[in-house]
Amino acid sequence: MKAVRYHDFGGPEVLRCEDVERPTPGAGQVRIQVTATSFNGIDAALRAGRLQGSLPLRLP
Repeated sequence: MKAVRYHDFGGPEVLRCEDVERPTPGAGQVRIQVTATSFNGIDAALRAGRLQGSLPLRLP
């Protein structure tokens, strides 16, 4: 499946369209199909690494 991910903090230039394995749900989990998404200002702040102190993020 396709996924847009980033492996480093930065601006839009760090976004990469990648082929990734389709996740397999475990016991008590489900997999959903996403047909739409949205973008908020906090998404750009997370990607830029500006919120690491209050919202630590582990990159793929």
